[in-house]
Parts: sequence; structure tokens; C-alpha cells
Amino acid sequence: MLKTRVITALILAPLVVLALLYLDPVPLGLVFGMVIVLAAWEWAGLLNADPRLHRALRVLYPLLIAGAMASAVMDAQPIIVIAIGAAFWVWGASWLAFPDFGREINAYHTLLKVVVGVVVLVPAWVALMALHSAPLIGPWLVLYAIAIAWVADTGAYFAGRRFGRVKLAPRISPGKTREGAYGAMVLVAVYGLIGGWAFGERGGGLLMFAAVTTLAGVASILGDLLESLLKRHAGIKDSSALIPGHGGVLDRIDSLTAALPVFAFGVAFL
Repeated sequence: MLKTRVITALILAPLVVLALLYLDPVPLGLVFGMVIVLAAWEWAGLLNADPRLHRALRVLYPLLIAGAMASAVMDAQPIIVIAIGAAFWVWGASWLAFPDFGREINAYHTLLKVVVGVVVLVPAWVALMALHSAPLIGPWLVLYAIAIAWVADTGAYFAGRRFGRVKLAPRISPGKTREGAYGAMVLVAVYGLIGGWAFGERGGGLLMFAAVTTLAGVASILGDLLESLLKRHAGIKDSSALIPGHGGVLDRIDSLTAALPVFAFGVAFL
């Protein structure tokens, strides 16, 4: 399993970097749009719907997400979509405090998760495209934003192993600790200072850039926890087996669905 995981990562990581650096906006949007559509197919499997509805949602939900992305492009006001995606995580954090909410299989909870999926997946794609369109530094800004989740994971892992005592969300993800989360925030804040300096920020602008990066790091933790919550509701371990050794697409981008809109909304006002 570890060998498969490493080989897959060594193949996919360079492809993602090359796509971000060298693809024009339209093909880039299509490529990452397909990633979001696959994630939507997996999200349909997390809806915990009535079995009679489940098969239909597997087909219809990716179409709904694709239509929502197309509508977001035609609307030509990405900041509104990004703002909705960023603001959602305030409510999403409160949901994590009540992990049994939404577990019961009924029409209301299924509809709730359908709407949440739209608010999580579509703004993440719009945020990626908006960051990529930034003059001169767009592709590098996207790579920087994606790395926020990796830095947060690294900080949480090492701080959690060394200092972890108090569980962060024991009923959702028992392996995560509050100390690990603090370690993630510290390392992300340092990353924000280094990144802001590299992008030319100085003084107050540098501190603001680091603050936005840190908030995006916090959001990345929430994104990971939300997907874990939905998987527990559905009684599954991985969102799918589409990526050998890594589970599903959602398992790889859950942190980014939260970090990207928060970061994009923040840098829009720097």
C-alpha cells in the first residue's frame, strides 16, 4: 500500500504542477473542473440517501455541480461565489461541534448535504481559477495556496506526535489533537511570512498576508474534518478508490475545498 501511495504521488504531483504552470486558463479550467466533477460523484456517495435515490444522485449530482460551475463562469462575479464559499466554513465549524446532526437518513438531511456540496466544491474551483488569473504571479499563487494544506498537515503531524494529548474532534477524527492543530497554525503562519516576503509584501501587508494564510490553514483543517464527518455518517472509510493508494479525489482535496476560497477571498483585499 505504501509503495502504491508513493508511486501515485510521484506521478500526480508533477502533473498538477505542470498543469498549473503551463496550461492556458480554458484547458486548465476544464482539467480541474473534471477533478471537481469526480469529487461530486464521490460526494453523492456521502449523501447517506435512501437507497432508491442513491443511484439517481450518483448520476445527477455531478451534472448539478458541472452546471453550477458553468453558471459561476457566466455570472462573471467570482468574488461573490468565493465569498459564499469562504463564509460557509463559519457555519461548517459549528456543524463539527454537533457531529450527529445530519446522520439520520431523511429527505431534509439529504437536501442539506446536496446544498453543502455545491457550496464546498464550486467555490473551490472558482477560487483556483481566480488565483490563477492574477497577473504575472497567478500560477505560483495557486501553488502557494495548495501548499498551505500540505504545510498544515505537516505541522499537525509533528506537533501532534510530540505534544498531542487532547483530542480535537474524537467523534469525527480520533487521531487529530488540539496540540497538532496549534502546531499546524504556527507552521502555516511562518510559511505565510516567508511566502508573503517572496511575493513582495512588506510591513503591514506582510502581516496581513501571513494572517490570511493562517486562516486558510485553519480552514484546511475544517475541510478535512467535514469530509471525515460525512464519511462517518455514510459508514465508509474512503470517498472512493479512484486514486490508487490514496482513496478518492475528495480524500485528496478535502482540505483544499476550504483553504482555496478562504485564501482567495483574503488576498482579494490585500
